[in-house]
Amino acid sequence: VNHANFAALVLTPSAHFRRKLLHYGVKKTIKVVPPGFSDTRFLPNLPVKKVGPEGLKIIWHSRVSAEKRIVPFFKALCQVKGKYHLDVYGNGGDYWRAKRFASRHQLNVTFHGNVQFDQLVKAINQAHLDVLVSFNADTFGMTLIEAEAYGVPVFFCDPDMKEIVPAGGFMMSQDQSPVAMAAALQDLIDHPEKITKMSEVMLKHRREVLISQRIIPLEKIFQAAKKNS
Repeated sequence: VNHANFAALVLTPSAHFRRKLLHYGVKKTIKVVPPGFSDTRFLPNLPVKKVGPEGLKIIWHSRVSAEKRIVPFFKALCQVKGKYHLDVYGNGGDYWRAKRFASRHQLNVTFHGNVQFDQLVKAINQAHLDVLVSFNADTFGMTLIEAEAYGVPVFFCDPDMKEIVPAGGFMMSQDQSPVAMAAALQDLIDHPEKITKMSEVMLKHRREVLISQRIIPLEKIFQAAKKNS
């Protein structure tokens, strides 16, 4: 807050984080400019995601850490019945704890660790569902628009994340508990047609997250700042 109040203008990636900055005492003008997805990695003419006989393919590519709440998500998976597979990409403070938990509870999870981004986006494109289950911790949620860029539905439990992706493109649990997350996941496993409908929404809106689109308001802000300087 002190740092922001010395600035001429404050940029923030999301409206919910702007509200928090105002709440905690930022007095300067705050503009919301969300990050974008690389145009060079955008793939045209992607098919709608459909769950096949192999079951629900889920991907995690946030930090494997306490604030991202991977262990509570694993506790939710312990309660899920039906076919699923979770690919976990990335590393973090809870990596080995999560691996031990998954092994002890015989969860259908594969850990890949850190990989090149090109390999990661291929994995995102092959998934049916992208998850981000942090709560009151993310200023934006970049993994959500990485999923949207490939038409992949997303799952989260933080209401703040509803502004990041289009309505109809996500599943949100009733709260952040493992029980509530398990209920939402079970609903998707039992009703795979919901994945298809959410994917259709994501594909319809995915060009909106490209850097070439997101940079337009930033350029206007920059030009206005130059005139006023």
